[in-house]
Amino acid sequence: MKLLFLIFICISQSNYDISPKDLNQIFNQKLSENIILDVRTKEECLESKIPGSLNLDYYSENFKDNLDKLNKNLNYYIYCRSGNRSGKTVVILREKGFKNVFNLEGGILAWEKENYITLKKKRLLE
Repeated sequence: MKLLFLIFICISQSNYDISPKDLNQIFNQKLSENIILDVRTKEECLESKIPGSLNLDYYSENFKDNLDKLNKNLNYYIYCRSGNRSGKTVVILREKGFKNVFNLEGGILAWEKENYITLKKKRLLE
């Protein structure tokens, strides 16, 4: 019920943004229908990433083709560094018929500012 309320809050926003706090609550529920999508480059992902996030590089020539392979019935919470690429990705996905797509306000910078869990390069290489 709490998840439905959060989704309702997100849908009521005209630009489909979700705050780091709200995404963290969803992230902690670990529901299989929730996908966190990172649209940064592989190099950026090595610096830090939200655990369990799926990476599709926005700058890849296959980016839109890869988006077509996603299941439209799932909920996608999309982030990049600051929210620009992820915001554009939300628009692309909405145009492709995805209903439950949300942009992490402020990207991973805002996520880290709130001290939420990330995997850092150092940990990835250990």
